[in-house]
Amino acid sequence: MALSNGNLQRLMEQHWLHCRHLESERAWFMKVYVIITGGILAFISDQEKFIISPLLLHLIVIFTLFGFFLTIRWIHAFEYHRNTVNLLIETIFKDYNPPGEDKDFLNMNIPAMNLPVFRKVFKTKYLFPLFYVFALILFSLFAVHQDQMHWAVFIVLMALIIFLLIGFKRSLGEIKKQYKR
Repeated sequence: MALSNGNLQRLMEQHWLHCRHLESERAWFMKVYVIITGGILAFISDQEKFIISPLLLHLIVIFTLFGFFLTIRWIHAFEYHRNTVNLLIETIFKDYNPPGEDKDFLNMNIPAMNLPVFRKVFKTKYLFPLFYVFALILFSLFAVHQDQMHWAVFIVLMALIIFLLIGFKRSLGEIKKQYKR
């Protein structure tokens, strides 16, 4: 049984709204992250020796890891809903051919910035995880510098992040492949 044009449009709207919700969640968490870490850094910058207590430093590292994992989860959900919206738009145009509508305009394919070398890097789905990776590297190096983390833990942490980034990239490819017909 095929869905009617109206039902397809409502379904598309729900996926679209979920994409907007995911973007709002990501922006909200980023604000909270910046406020908390910025507050901690501002607090310790007033001190003479610029030393973070081990507890605060470990909380920042854990909070950064949490942000990294949440961001990857939001990106996966966003890509799923974005691809579903595009598929529903194609279905609506193929089955119902609405007059006066431009199919190429009505999609969620956002073009990348026109920077030939960095075109793929400057996509939102890569910038947010990279932000957390760089923050994690900086805070971990700071912890190693203050002898609050051993180099072995740092190396294992970075290997984990590299492993996760590779898995993240592969899984995005699988999502893309799933929707190509």
